[in-house]
Amino acid sequence: MITFLLALSFVPFQASTANQQFDCKWDDKALPCEMKTTTAHYTIAVYNKCKEGTEYTCRDYVYTSVDQKGRRFTLQHGRMAYRVCPYDNITPCEQQGWVFRNGNTEYLVRYPTGTLEVRQGDKLLLREEAISVEP
Repeated sequence: MITFLLALSFVPFQASTANQQFDCKWDDKALPCEMKTTTAHYTIAVYNKCKEGTEYTCRDYVYTSVDQKGRRFTLQHGRMAYRVCPYDNITPCEQQGWVFRNGNTEYLVRYPTGTLEVRQGDKLLLREEAISVEP
């Protein structure tokens, strides 16, 4: 069983130049980068703004992606997705990725594969496998 914990917040597209380097920094702050993944059309970074020891319950993960045209898209207040342990069906056992929402659209960055999945309800809108993944 996979439990998805979701939160809402959205920062709209911000135009940027195609020559802009995308690295694992967010707003020039020194935030821990949980994962940077590159798919066929996006480079995605997931940042951890959580206090140490609260990773499974925290809602302060940030998703930033840059498409091939250099447009940046940011979602805040994401949560970790995880599999619960079979012995009590409560305790987090295995991280599955991070989940972010924008209205009724859900973005899932899978861990450790870096696969990006975008869904609206039960409908899969996009699934892109990672070309590269940096932990």
